[in-house]
Amino acid sequence: MLIGICDDELCCVEEIKEKIMNLDAQNLEIEIDCFVNQYELLESAVEKKYNLIYLDIEMEGENGIEIAKTLKKNNPTCIIIFVTNYDQYVSSAFRIEAFQYLKKPIDDKVFQEEFERAVEEYKRLNKVKIFKVKDGKRAFHLDEIITIESYYNSTLIKTTRGIYSTNYANLRKIKKELEGYDFLQLQSGYIVNMHYIATVKYREATLITGQTVPISLHGYKKITEKYYEFLESKKQ
Repeated sequence: MLIGICDDELCCVEEIKEKIMNLDAQNLEIEIDCFVNQYELLESAVEKKYNLIYLDIEMEGENGIEIAKTLKKNNPTCIIIFVTNYDQYVSSAFRIEAFQYLKKPIDDKVFQEEFERAVEEYKRLNKVKIFKVKDGKRAFHLDEIITIESYYNSTLIKTTRGIYSTNYANLRKIKKELEGYDFLQLQSGYIVNMHYIATVKYREATLITGQTVPISLHGYKKITEKYYEFLESKKQ
């Protein structure tokens, strides 16, 4: 599990790192990168895919909210926990799917509870599913799957590392495999990872990749309700 800590006060960075090192990592291998400059974090995040980031909001230059938007655009499943002295940013934080918002000084019990919750979310997002593709079987982490699209008698799995053609004639079997996870069927030929949805407007969803996906008119209400429930769940 790759963790980033960013705060322009070194003492705060060291405090959070120490709290993490003192907790039970649930048999996970933990790697921690520390930053006192948000732009160094952004530069590092180009090369590394952080699973969890503790991010201060009040910093010189762009604040943590703006930095988080960039991080989420490049890595939608990154778990972001804001750490700050101020309550005024709570609504802004959750609009970008922040996992949690911790107030300084950080209570040890609350920190532990939220870390354990973040670890469980990390495990869920990194669950692996095996699908049959043209050259055999391939394992996919759920967080790397962007869309699954059905065309005639072929189905494509579009991921952050490429596009894979499968032998599935339709989406029925794949949909069953993905039940209980953050995927939404927008119409008969499209299943989308909700973490990659940027906006939903009438009859279409726009993904952070720029791709637009039409939404079924027949199931529009149910589909959008499920998406908004997903957004609300990210605030808890």
